[in-house]
Amino acid sequence: MRIFLSVFILIFVFQSWTNADNIKDFEIEGISIGDSALKFFSENEIKNNIKDWYLDKTYTYSAIVSDKLKIYDKIGFFYKTNDDNYKIVSLSAYLWCKKNINDCLNTQKEVKKDFSIMFSDLSQKDEVFNYPVSADAGTNSKAIQTIFFFKNGDQVVIETKDWSNDSKYTDNFSINLDTEEFVIWLNNNS
Repeated sequence: MRIFLSVFILIFVFQSWTNADNIKDFEIEGISIGDSALKFFSENEIKNNIKDWYLDKTYTYSAIVSDKLKIYDKIGFFYKTNDDNYKIVSLSAYLWCKKNINDCLNTQKEVKKDFSIMFSDLSQKDEVFNYPVSADAGTNSKAIQTIFFFKNGDQVVIETKDWSNDSKYTDNFSINLDTEEFVIWLNNNS
């Protein structure tokens, strides 16, 4: 029932995006690209939830699970390191699919369909990213992605992460909003 409700809510939320020219017009849990994370989370919450994945420290990532969230299970965001305002340049929202990966895949399929209709003028690409074998990712983990490309270089990624049974992660569906500047940095550091 939660997945169905979430899909309904996601579709409802997407309806307000039909006039979006770039991802700064999007809102997830009331949060938009360019907002200060301090409007939504305390500085302690932000700092205590930092994930250090990249050698290049231009940006810092924080992922927060909070009772404040109404639709999603987790919100993640990147901001420029040493930015005292924590201005968000990349925003992600996650729904857990603990029991069945098909819940995630079905949600992704519905959201992609609706997004494709509303943004029929955007180019898009489907891809599967296979994670390298590691203690965290396990074996045979993958991300099934659809990337929507805005004319200004911003991107929206709709994806399902299908983590292997020996991974430490939980299967999830996510929506990722990335500014062009962040996409360039990410591509150079992945």
